[in-house]
Amino acid sequence: MLIPVLSGATVGKALLSSGSSPRATGVEFRDQSGTTYTANARREVIIATGSIKTPVILQQSGIGPASVLSAAGVTQRVDLPVGMNLIDQTTTSTSGSFRNARGGGQPITFPRFQVSFLQYVHYWLLTSRIYSKVVKRTR
Repeated sequence: MLIPVLSGATVGKALLSSGSSPRATGVEFRDQSGTTYTANARREVIIATGSIKTPVILQQSGIGPASVLSAAGVTQRVDLPVGMNLIDQTTTSTSGSFRNARGGGQPITFPRFQVSFLQYVHYWLLTSRIYSKVVKRTR
């Protein structure tokens, strides 16, 4: 079986089932043009986007501590300590060379998680057509 790979797509959140014990049933993502899609899973959802992005996706989905989620305007669905064990790191950079190609020297930053999460949620809300319509209707 071939697995389609979409380059440039950005996952916004995991979709959760209703009820007292929600399960991930899929993901919501956007392509480079800004079109929002929903992908439903038959069995399970695996989110493996690294130590910074995975907690962001989970918290945008309503999984995490109430204090962090409420500050970002996200309704809590599952109370778990998502993103609470991250440790501030310094900034470093990489360097390298490739034959006939440019690269290397890009900075690697490790921002505080709550700042990163709130900035991403703010960006997502401003750029997402679905959420901007919801925000406009509720004001």
